[in-house]
Amino acid sequence: NTHRRFIRWRDNGVWEKLLEILIDEPDFEWLMIDASHCKVHPHAAGAKGGNQALSRTKGGSTQNCIGRGCAWYAGPGLITQGTTADCKQATALIDGFNAHHLLADRGYDTNEILHQAASQGISPVIPPKKNRKEQREYDKGLYNIRHLVENAFLHLKRWRGIATRYAKNTSSFLAAIHIRCIFLWASIS
Repeated sequence: NTHRRFIRWRDNGVWEKLLEILIDEPDFEWLMIDASHCKVHPHAAGAKGGNQALSRTKGGSTQNCIGRGCAWYAGPGLITQGTTADCKQATALIDGFNAHHLLADRGYDTNEILHQAASQGISPVIPPKKNRKEQREYDKGLYNIRHLVENAFLHLKRWRGIATRYAKNTSSFLAAIHIRCIFLWASIS
């Protein structure tokens, strides 16, 4: 049936491979990273082996979706618990990329991210936190286009199954994100 085929394709990486085929020559002049929280439906709890990437907050169960580029188009994003800090996952997200600029919001202004970007030859376009002792300059004109990654998350979350997670397994939720990205890329290419 359809669900078994979805699971088989998810486990074999077919959704991710289809997305990679569709994006044959990505442009990494700008690497944009951001995160978005997704509410988790109560039916998504109780997976075999325990809840996957779920955490309890005052507002209920949440998870954190951290994406790069224009929302997952450059490869797999990361799914973490909702209480995990975004900046803790950013170094894994940008590792191995050749880009001219790294665009991120103030929450990603950590020495670790700035050092990794510099070691990869990427110029960070991240506004400094207000409590930073030495305020550094950044390209405010280039920072203004960071809204594109926010728009990408907006387009991703227009699918109800992504805005509110219904999948019990993290791998199924990530496969749903790949399917949505395939749809988005097919509509613009």
